[in-house]
Parts: sequence; structure tokens; C-alpha cells
Amino acid sequence: MATKKRRRKQNNVVQFNNVIRVNFAVILFFAILVYVAVSAFISMSKETISIYEVRESDINNNFTVTGVALRKETVVNTRKSGYVCYFAREGEKVGSGYGVCAVDETGDIINSISISDNKSYQLTDDDYTAIRDIISLYKTNYTNENFYEVYGFKTNIEDKVFEMSSDILNKTIENESATVKATLEEISTSDSGIILYSTDGYENLSLTTINKNSFDKADYEKTSLKTGDIISSNSPIFKLVTDENWSVVCMIDEAYKERLSELDYITFKLNGSDEMYVSDFSVESKKDGVYLTINLNKYMIEFISERFLNVEIILDRFEGLKVPKSAIVEKEVYTIQEKYINDDNGSYSINVQSTDENGSVVSVDRNIKVYKSVDGIYFVDPEDIESTDVIISVDKKDTIGASLLQTGVVEGVYIVNQGVADFNMVNIIKDGEEFVIVEKEMGLREFDKIVMNSDKVTENQIVY
Repeated sequence: MATKKRRRKQNNVVQFNNVIRVNFAVILFFAILVYVAVSAFISMSKETISIYEVRESDINNNFTVTGVALRKETVVNTRKSGYVCYFAREGEKVGSGYGVCAVDETGDIINSISISDNKSYQLTDDDYTAIRDIISLYKTNYTNENFYEVYGFKTNIEDKVFEMSSDILNKTIENESATVKATLEEISTSDSGIILYSTDGYENLSLTTINKNSFDKADYEKTSLKTGDIISSNSPIFKLVTDENWSVVCMIDEAYKERLSELDYITFKLNGSDEMYVSDFSVESKKDGVYLTINLNKYMIEFISERFLNVEIILDRFEGLKVPKSAIVEKEVYTIQEKYINDDNGSYSINVQSTDENGSVVSVDRNIKVYKSVDGIYFVDPEDIESTDVIISVDKKDTIGASLLQTGVVEGVYIVNQGVADFNMVNIIKDGEEFVIVEKEMGLREFDKIVMNSDKVTENQIVY
């Protein structure tokens, strides 16, 4: 009985299936992991395509140099000592015999102004605006390298203040007694000209005496004659520029001498102005360098207070679309004679031999893309010509097989505005070191996106 019970217990043992059940989530996870790894590898191994946005720009061969203004200048001295009362404004053109200033020997005129409380002596809003403009211009152009120009800035401010005080002096002198007026020595011009109230030691500088040291701004010193202090006899009191003819002399590199010798006249800008001036010129080689002299008979009053001028010489200027040189790609095209091309106001086609369903030879008109034409030769997109084509001339007298066509090369860029590399021919009008200027109106437009590294792309390739 015991044996039967033991056997029954053994029959109740459950047998488990030894087959491994695969988890679908694990398989999906590993599949995604493999996909990501492969995508990352392909992305890392794939060459990066750079995109450039086309902008309008220009390349020029202009160069900028420092010029020294040479004028016919006469310094006028006073015979007496005293305070100076100025009547003419800086840069004012006056005639011969004009009363520019007066020397107050006793100081009575100056004293009467100092103790006066007349409100009419106050500066106007326009006066303050003029002073602020001088300060703003100096701040805009200031750099640590040209700190020495602070002295010229100080002189300009002082000149402006003294210029504004001329009306006060005139009113005061008119109100004084005849006895006080008798103590004034009025100084008038002996010739017509433009008034200046500063000296700099360059008054006698000429085309024959100018040298390399004349261009050293660091040693340049401009002295204002309007100091407000008492002056001694035989001291400079003002300067008169008596001739409208003047010159701007520049030192240039030897390399520009030959280039300038090809020109009949010179085009230039002064002090960063947008206005371009044209004048005759001369170039002379001296022991210490090459000198360019620009001869002028106008514009002097605009720069009358400037000794040093920033001169930009305009040689060549090319305006167009700025394109990186790396974006330029060459494309091989067919060159086809004019007699094989139908030109309908810029719409081009060719007649190609074909066989119809009856086995007869017929001509088929096919539109083609022409990039350009030079001396009766048309540069045609090869995608529009099949290797087995036989092209018929316009007058039906001649034929030529595609295999006999000559080839040529056109330059262009890949436009990718739509994500596909579309070849567009360009005409380079100026070559630079890293960029070129290409002609407008050739299909490429400002803000178009082009492939910057064209060697990494083929035509019609999907870029993104």
C-alpha cells in the first residue's frame, strides 16, 4: 500500500517547458540602438556641406595714405602788446583792408566785459550745440594710438569759444568812449583771403622742401593764437590764406607709382567723405621716397583748418555679389556653332534627327539651356544633348553628331534654395584672395544660399 501512495505523489509533479521565451521589448530596444549607432557613424563619416548666403559687396584696389595740405599762408604779427579782440570768424573769407582784430593795450575792453552782467553775453543754444558737435566728433574718432590729437581737440574747442565771443567784443567796443577806443590798434588784412587763428610751423613748407619727417603726426604741434592772454609785441595774431590754389602731398609705395603713371587724372576721397574728387596730379621719386602731389583749385575752404588729410586713392572698384572662391565650380559643357542654334529672343532650341513610328527620318525641335555665347559659339548644358543625337543646322544644310561636338568650361555655383544643388553660371568681374565679385543679373541674386565647399557636392545632389 505504501508503494502505491508514493507513486501517486510522483505523478503530481508538473513538468516546465525548457524553451526560452523571447521578450519583444528587448528586441525593439536593441534594434533602435543599432539604428542610432549606424546613423551616428554615417553622420560622422559624411563630409559637412557648408552653406553661404550671398550678399552684395565690392572689391577694390584703392589705397589710403596721409596727405599734407600745402597752401599759400601769411602770418600777420602785431606791433603792440596787449589783449586781442577778434572780429572775424575762423575760416571766414574777407577782402583786402578788412578789420580782423584789435589789440587792447590797456585792457579796458576786456575788463568791461568781465564785470558786465549783461544777459545778452550768454551763449545761445546753437552755440552750445556747436561745441557739443566738436566733442562728439572727437569721441567718435578717438583711439589710444592717436591720443596726441587731444591737443588739436583742445585747440578746436578754444577757437570755437573765442569765435562765439566776437559779437560780445563788437558790442562792447561800440559802447565804449572815444578815449577807450583810441587805445585799440586795429589790424586789417593787406590782401583778400581766408582767416585762420593758428600756426603749426608748416606755413613755409613747399613742394621742394617737404620731406618724410613732414608726415610725422606725433611731432606735429598746432598752436592756437586765440589764448585770451596778453600778447607781446611782434607776436603772431592771425594767419591769412591768400590763394585758392593748393596741393595735397602724399608719400606712396613704389608699387603704386607705375599704376598711377597709367592714369590721366586721379580720383580720390578726403577724410572719409562719400564725395569723390577728381584732379590732375604728379608723381616724383626723391631720396626718401615717392611723392604724390594732387593739385587743386577748389574745396580748400572745406578743409582749411586741417593740415593732415586722410586721402583714399580710387583706382578700381567692382560692385556685384560677393562669393567665396571655394564656392566656384567648373562645369564642362558643349560648345556649338551659332548655325545649329535657334535663338528666339533668349529662348534656345536645336533641331535633332529622329525616326518616327513609320521608320522615316524627321527633325524634332528640342529646347536647350545656353549659359553664354562668345563670338558665335554657344555654351550648352550637356544634359540637353544625348550622345546619339545628330543636330541639324538652322538652314537644314549641315548636320553634326553629338560625339563630334567640342567641349568647354563655364564657372558657376550650386544654389541650394530648394535643398537641391542647382548649378548656376556666374561671371567673375574681380578676383580676390578669399572672395570674388560676380556680376549681377546672371541668375544669382542677393540672399541666395549657395554651397560654400563646392568640391563636396555634385549637381542635382540633395543637400538637405
